[in-house]
Amino acid sequence: MVKVTIDRPECISCESCWTICPEVFEQNPEDEFSEITEDYRVNDNPAEGEVPEDL
Repeated sequence: MVKVTIDRPECISCESCWTICPEVFEQNPEDEFSEITEDYRVNDNPAEGEVPEDL
């Protein structure tokens, strides 16, 4: 597994992460910042996740 994190307070909502890898990242509809999709979150934290290496 590969650990991924998002520094949500520093997110500028540029769409790069969810455009390049929509399986892992998405835009939060409430604050428009990037977050990790529920499938890959760790402890239900939208800024921390683990994804398979082959993704």
